[in-house]
Amino acid sequence: MACVKTLHISLCFDGTNNNKDNDKSAEPRHPTNIAKLYDTSYADEKEYFAYYMPGVGTPFPEIREFQYSSEGLKYATSGENRINWAIMMLCRALLSALRIPDYSDDDYRGFVDAMSTNWVMDNGHARRQSTLDNIIKSKQILEKIVTTRPKILGIKLFIYGFSRGAAEARAFVSWLSQLTDTTKNKHNPTLLGLPISVEFLGVLDTVPSVGIVHLVPSFTGHMDWANGTQQLPNETQYPNFVRCCRHFVAAHEQRLCFPVDSVRRPNNKETQASHYPGNTVEIVYPGMHSDIGGGYPVNDQGKSRERDSEILSQIVLHDMYLAAFMAGAPLKVSPILENIVNSSPLIYLMSSENLDEFTVNNALVDRFNSWRKTLGISHTTQANNDEYTPVNINRRLEEVIKEQMGWMTA
Repeated sequence: MACVKTLHISLCFDGTNNNKDNDKSAEPRHPTNIAKLYDTSYADEKEYFAYYMPGVGTPFPEIREFQYSSEGLKYATSGENRINWAIMMLCRALLSALRIPDYSDDDYRGFVDAMSTNWVMDNGHARRQSTLDNIIKSKQILEKIVTTRPKILGIKLFIYGFSRGAAEARAFVSWLSQLTDTTKNKHNPTLLGLPISVEFLGVLDTVPSVGIVHLVPSFTGHMDWANGTQQLPNETQYPNFVRCCRHFVAAHEQRLCFPVDSVRRPNNKETQASHYPGNTVEIVYPGMHSDIGGGYPVNDQGKSRERDSEILSQIVLHDMYLAAFMAGAPLKVSPILENIVNSSPLIYLMSSENLDEFTVNNALVDRFNSWRKTLGISHTTQANNDEYTPVNINRRLEEVIKEQMGWMTA
């Protein structure tokens, strides 16, 4: 057997005011779907790695944020630092895989500071490129890539985000694409000669609202790090970089201040005709913002009154998990599949806590299916029930949301 390996790196960007440690220690517990996906992502610090970025406005000691912040909650302040920290964690994973002594958190914090820009963001790429070059383009690292065994064949990324964390995830993909080398290998972007790809990008109800929000005339909430970063990288310039993208959108959120950012791409400036990038699907689910991303506790607003398994966001959690798993994400599986697990060294079991976080009540399934019956679309039986395949209705996202808002405003 060849002595080789591929690095699998999971990056999880949580939503505004969402913080895994605080949300899981609260009473009642209310972690988001991003926190749950992080907890079920397998990591061994050798070939598999997983990193979590708390939501803006919440403590993130690694980047010197020790308290909740009103500026982060209102304006998404320090979103840039979270994105840059994720870039640093990509470096950390690579150094670990090459068995090169790692930098300390303080060192990485200094690198994040070096990449930070002002609100104009006029020199962000140059700062990121210079910092990345200083960390990973030393002679020692370039030699290690050639000589280290198991030999590293490439880097596969699995990225998740909710709310402003979804906007951070999309900005991360945009910035990372600009740091890759596409001149030597036209088929795949590379980093240090290693093929690098976003195998799965799963984002939940992307709402940047960075800086001044859309409520104020002539402002769209795309200031600072959200400016020009929300479109997926161009497939011609960065071929095979984003292999699979799923965007799950709330049908019933009040969008006055927090409009959703579709992953649909404008075709040209004159007609604004649009299309979706390849391997990209946008799916609408019932509910409000946190009914998609999670984070509502039991009995919040009088809903899901008895148990976590009744919370509407559990449906989205399962669909996102399955879509990511089908794309090759290193996610742990239910102990129900123990016989299959025992036959494969590449499958890992969920803990009892993981399993509890994925429980779905039958009544919730019935309610969700009742909503689907109101849509007036055919529900053909899928040829393969193990594969996640949403129904294609061939309508614009805005039209669907407008129709669904009739339930709120009629």
